Amino acid sequence: MLWLVFCAAVPVFAGGLSHITLTDAGEQTHITIKYDGVVSEPRVFTLDGGAPRVVIDLPDAVANGVKRAELEPKGAAKGVRYAPRGQGARVVIDLAEFAQLSGYTHSGTHTIVTLRLPIGAQRAEVAATQAVETAPRISARGIPIPRLQPRSVKAVKLRKKTIVIDPGHGGYDPGALGKGGTKEKSVTLRAAKELKKQLEKTGRYSVVLTRDNDVFVELDERVRRARRAKADLFISLHADSAGRSTTRGASVYTIADHARKRSTRLVNSQNWILDVDLNSTPKDVDDILVDLAQRKTFSQSSAFADILVPELTKVTPVLGNTHRRAGLFVLLAPDVPAVLIEMGFLSNGKDEKLLNSAADRRRKMGAVAKSIDRYFAEVEK
Repeated sequence: MLWLVFCAAVPVFAGGLSHITLTDAGEQTHITIKYDGVVSEPRVFTLDGGAPRVVIDLPDAVANGVKRAELEPKGAAKGVRYAPRGQGARVVIDLAEFAQLSGYTHSGTHTIVTLRLPIGAQRAEVAATQAVETAPRISARGIPIPRLQPRSVKAVKLRKKTIVIDPGHGGYDPGALGKGGTKEKSVTLRAAKELKKQLEKTGRYSVVLTRDNDVFVELDERVRRARRAKADLFISLHADSAGRSTTRGASVYTIADHARKRSTRLVNSQNWILDVDLNSTPKDVDDILVDLAQRKTFSQSSAFADILVPELTKVTPVLGNTHRRAGLFVLLAPDVPAVLIEMGFLSNGKDEKLLNSAADRRRKMGAVAKSIDRYFAEVEK
């Protein structure tokens, strides 16, 4: 099932902060900010100078006293505070050690900010990342400018290629549902584990799953995990659904041209480090260099898709115009070649049966693994 993001206009009138609550869900902590009325989209960003914290600026929400607030330290949040700011309000979340901003959602009447608190070995990875990331350079337009991350060309060539596999949906989000009761989240996880097994068997790849059990992972966190792993290729697995039960077949998506601006905004809002030397360039050419980096990545994504489609055609029915383009969030990383594979339609009885078949799963993922081999053979020529 495709994840499409739509931005609808929300009527705006002044609303006061009503409730702020913290919910600890283990690896994730949710901060829910509710309003008396409808407020416009907040600006959410992190500040690392001094104590790390997440800032939520609400341009038209009145900080006239929260009626109920559960603001004691909980999970990834050491605490939450708020105060008037101009005509609106500012909410500040103090982060626990190793905690990170995972993402947020806003519906007009409430905002939910999600924090992630890595566990075990993931903490060392976060600590190493945080050590590299220093205060951002700010452009003339007031946005953070992506910085250079030095990379050893020799090391890139010698290390195993890293493949990040993203099983769509999970946890409370089942995705598409088949007529026989099949859940997309289960189909994608089984396929991801099969692909991981086949790739690791070759000894050529380091494979990372964005989730390896039935949990929900935010869209931006899936992309973050791919970037933290320094993925050479990102593959998101899904199963589609359609109004017509006769529609069936696999398809492959890469990023659409019209979504490139969204990718640039993502770089700016997340202060991502790109493998582009922007520190030594005038500010007026920063955007050009970022655009060039994105074009290279998106070209590589299309190159992989063009190899993958013929391989899939050999083992499973495919849709016409099999290689498609869309502005899907998981494809937006500007420095990780990425594709989203719709493995078939759960709304079609024949496809649903195939998606539940271990033999079919091995064939499909075998085609993907073969395409990965061919892709890197072409890239390294």
